[in-house]
Amino acid sequence: MADQNARFLAHVKRIGEQPATYWAIHFHVSELPPAKRLRSTLSDAIVPLAGAKARAKDGEIYLLKNMDLVLIGRDLTRQTLVATGNAVQEVFLGKGNAGFTNVHGGSGEFFTIFDLGSEYSKLLAWAERVAGLSEAGAEAGEAKKPIDLVGMVRVKEGLLRTDITPMLLSQPIYFIGEAGKLSVLARESYISVQILENMFCPGQSLTARRWLFNDLTEDFDSAVLRLLGNADERAARKRITVNMNISTLISSRFAKFDGDLSVAERQNLIFEVGISDVIDNQRSWRKLAPALRGRGYRLTLDGLNAEAVELFDFDLMEADFAKIFWTPEVLALPPDQLARIKQKAGRAQPPNFILARCDTAESVRFARATRIQFVQGRLVDHMVKKNIPM
Repeated sequence: MADQNARFLAHVKRIGEQPATYWAIHFHVSELPPAKRLRSTLSDAIVPLAGAKARAKDGEIYLLKNMDLVLIGRDLTRQTLVATGNAVQEVFLGKGNAGFTNVHGGSGEFFTIFDLGSEYSKLLAWAERVAGLSEAGAEAGEAKKPIDLVGMVRVKEGLLRTDITPMLLSQPIYFIGEAGKLSVLARESYISVQILENMFCPGQSLTARRWLFNDLTEDFDSAVLRLLGNADERAARKRITVNMNISTLISSRFAKFDGDLSVAERQNLIFEVGISDVIDNQRSWRKLAPALRGRGYRLTLDGLNAEAVELFDFDLMEADFAKIFWTPEVLALPPDQLARIKQKAGRAQPPNFILARCDTAESVRFARATRIQFVQGRLVDHMVKKNIPM
């Protein structure tokens, strides 16, 4: 059975672009004494939850690892959720009240209701913790073991038989226009490694053995191509950017995928290729990049850090974009080196630079100072939602 914590996070991530009509209710079952956390009681509690789910669109019920219950869905009402919450609370507590302060800060509250139109970021942060995507959600002293070859085979088989749509997360890349107004260039779609670990190999790390993980990324490519091979999926996702290996882009399965696309559909696809992949396969890249761009695709050099910007002659790289990952260490660079980085990053001709991981005020200020035209990150997402210009 797939990890419910991971599936819950995938659901929350999937609705992140338009959360306004969604609601969620979280029942703090894990806070109760063991005598009140019986499987039979949980079964009884599912009945009123199932009734509320039936009235929702895109509704799902999640039983998390710690026995907490969550209902999430669209077009519910606060009145419905309060009535559902009271019914479930009576199953667990009878006429009693919760005698604890819950994880969201509610004193004496057995359930917490979220209007995701205004509280999406709060639910997302909690969903990431329970799925193990942040330090706060990790179990103390439980380090992940490197996955072995047998475990990796199981993950590969899981990818083959699983619909990856709920696992495919998305984050926008924004263009900085006049007066700092932000508009969406494309949405990066990617398979979360943490969610894969939680679903197929709990307690094991997919990335600890790099040679095994590199092999797995080709399975990621195949899964994404299978998904995008569906015309309805391509139409629904519009302009997207996806990670691809050079070995995939020169393969027969990609040739077949390419042959099924119209010119307009190719123009809506941006492929991100790791800079290390380009360096290791320079001969293939020199032939591949102009051919793909000639077919209408756009290309991004992925995985750069600010210091590496100095090392490359980007006029020879045959790419439309180059993605730099922000790190606070950039601020400690010598002024002359920082000036050279700013000069290259602020160039007006391709490849245009994308500053990723813009999660802090310092990263946003760096983007402004370097005149970088494209940005990506949680803080930028928040600025867009609040209509705050760069």
